[in-house]
Amino acid sequence: MQGLIFMEPESLPCDLIGVRPIIEKLRALCDGENLGLAELAIRYSLALESVNSLVMGAESTRQLKQNLDVFSKGPLDKSLCKEIEGIVGSLPESVLLPFNWKKRI
Repeated sequence: MQGLIFMEPESLPCDLIGVRPIIEKLRALCDGENLGLAELAIRYSLALESVNSLVMGAESTRQLKQNLDVFSKGPLDKSLCKEIEGIVGSLPESVLLPFNWKKRI
């Protein structure tokens, strides 16, 4: 879902409005677990058995330090990963991959 989870649900383009309930549920999960969206995404990725490493970018030294703090916490536990997977379900590739989104001027 890449950058999609970081969009404000009220600001979603019309063709992505169907994702709004999923974003809202992920945000509620983050609130309940005291996690930020970025932390949720990074630590979920670390928990995937098929992932051996992550390549992260950072726009500032502050963001780099934040990412390193998140990495040091390790992967999410399996029960939380299952909860995320239950929320996300089987979203189509047209939603998961930004290059499939409608072009905007």
